[in-house]
Amino acid sequence: DISTNIPSYYADYFENIHLLDRKNCLSTVVISEGSFTQIDKNLQSVPLDYEFENTPQFPYNWHKKAGENNPFELNISCKRLVLVFKDSVDEDFGITSVLIDNENEIFIDPRKAGWTHCNTKILFNYDKSNNHNIKIKTLEKDKTFTILGFGYVL
Repeated sequence: DISTNIPSYYADYFENIHLLDRKNCLSTVVISEGSFTQIDKNLQSVPLDYEFENTPQFPYNWHKKAGENNPFELNISCKRLVLVFKDSVDEDFGITSVLIDNENEIFIDPRKAGWTHCNTKILFNYDKSNNHNIKIKTLEKDKTFTILGFGYVL
């Protein structure tokens, strides 16, 4: 018998994570899409639940139009936040800045892995919920980037 009450081996910080995308959004979340007004259709696909057909992953995404460079901005109250983004071998994709609360900046290179798939980055992991501001912008105006969604814990 395998018990379902076994504690997590590492930690349970993200045990109650929720998806935030174009389809699943809290009424308290404020999003300004900036130049991320497109929807990326070239997604990682996998067969689900004994299906033989592939299902695209994270179809309700935000894709930045090349040539524009207004930041995507997210205002959310939570204690943990994960960015889910698309890695791509496509040369149109470029290094992207993620500014967290106007203090911490991280850079993501979606071409580093060399193939198209879903990737994640933990943006923060705090003990208590607080209001947070996230700004996402490519370093070069003519490059693109796809935000597949966010995972958050209240």
